[in-house]
Amino acid sequence: LRVVCTPVVFRGIVAEDARLACGAFAVAAVSDAADGFLARAWRCESRLGAFLDPVADKVLVSTTLIALAATTPAVAAPAAVVVAREVAVSALREWMADLGRRDDVRVGWAGKWKTATQMAALFLLTAAAGEPT
Repeated sequence: LRVVCTPVVFRGIVAEDARLACGAFAVAAVSDAADGFLARAWRCESRLGAFLDPVADKVLVSTTLIALAATTPAVAAPAAVVVAREVAVSALREWMADLGRRDDVRVGWAGKWKTATQMAALFLLTAAAGEPT
């Protein structure tokens, strides 16, 4: 659902339609939290899900940051730092998996808190981007 919501978030931001952008972003963020919670609660976690979940997060976060940077120049430098960090973490995970040490870099609770905080901050930035200056 996050990947489906991503172009809607992008469209909402560039069209300065905060309701559309925030609504789609909220649906995506809540679906992310619900997906992870339900997978753990029902014990139906999979390697594919563990791989695709962070990819979907990165697609949503990066696209949102790019749209915000395009419409709000003050966001550009911090957005570049966040996107660079996301790419670096993905590269590290791939490298560790290649070394057979995937579990050394698996997502822990600190990463889950980071994602929740990041989603909340991006929701607020998305809402603020639609406000008149």
